[in-house]
Amino acid sequence: MAKKENSSLLEEFLDNIESVPVDLVNALLKSTSDEDEKNIINALGPTLIDQFKEINRTLSESVKKVPRQSLNEVETYLRISSGVSLVKNFKIILPSVGSPTGKIGIAKIIEQIKKLIDFIVDKLLGKLLGKFLDWLKPIIELIDEIINAILSLGSLKMSNILSKLEQNYLAELTQLAKLQNAANNFVENDDEED
Repeated sequence: MAKKENSSLLEEFLDNIESVPVDLVNALLKSTSDEDEKNIINALGPTLIDQFKEINRTLSESVKKVPRQSLNEVETYLRISSGVSLVKNFKIILPSVGSPTGKIGIAKIIEQIKKLIDFIVDKLLGKLLGKFLDWLKPIIELIDEIINAILSLGSLKMSNILSKLEQNYLAELTQLAKLQNAANNFVENDDEED
């Protein structure tokens, strides 16, 4: 998608993430000749697409209420992390969706997109979204399960690899949260001593 006149990196990021599940489902359908696999992809694909659309819609509506300073932080984060480029370049790997390496690459890119969404939601939109945060994480986990299910069709080994990648990702998030919590406690204790 071309960048709209006067659009922000956040708007461009949100516009582009909506095409991720559509492109993935189409690539998976092209890569298989097995009718059972196609039926599973066709059964789960529309759900995945709708989930991305709703997350995108909810975030887009919430952005309108965010203070300018928060938007500037998001813009800086997206610029430094190359978030828009990551999402746009997702299409480059899709022709490799039939190989195990391609599937792992797709799963890793989606993991990075999730990290970007988590940052935007948790750090900058959290106060505005309130209850949205309570159900966003389970929705993202459901999305993961759908993506892993359709990427691992026909291969128990691929299913195990994707499961292990997800476990590693969650362990990484847990350790990061512990580190951030420890840093926050250190700063609070240091402030109390002054």
